[in-house]
Amino acid sequence: MANLQIKNTPDSLHERLRRHARENNRRMSAVALAAIERELAR
Repeated sequence: MANLQIKNTPDSLHERLRRHARENNRRMSAVALAAIERELAR
């Protein structure tokens, strides 16, 4: 499986991802991948 690193993430976006992951008992990477999948499916 390949890795993806996202640099220069705005602090506000990072915090939103972190909070969403914590509230849904998920890893930040899972939340980010789900968001990317949804966007590409549009």
